Amino acid sequence: MSVLITALKREHQALKNQVAAIKQAGVVSAEGFAELQRLRNNLKAHLQHEDRDLYPRLAEAARDDVNLQILLDRFQNEMQEIATDAERFFERYPAPEQSVVFARDIGRIFSLLGNRIITEESVLYPRMVELDRIRFG
Repeated sequence: MSVLITALKREHQALKNQVAAIKQAGVVSAEGFAELQRLRNNLKAHLQHEDRDLYPRLAEAARDDVNLQILLDRFQNEMQEIATDAERFFERYPAPEQSVVFARDIGRIFSLLGNRIITEESVLYPRMVELDRIRFG
């Protein structure tokens, strides 16, 4: 497996661990909400890492592969929606709330993040590994 994919998967695991820690502490607790803010920063850093190192390499390969271009477009559009939803959540809730709406919204963010990680690791990352194998032998 490529160094890049190994690093991205490590970041995914760290994000999943943070979500678990937030759930364990309780998102409305001071500790849980502070961890949620760290998750926000770590998610931003992870997305920047993908934008800098993963997507340009995939875009280069997609110039000669229409199916890869379709896949890449789908993933980039979906990620933009998720990032926008997450940022709206953080702007809407500068502090935790004891409400059903807050609970629903945080559950949605955690679900989107978890599903995205699964999809990247099962669909997108294997394509990158395949491209690296073809490219570098």
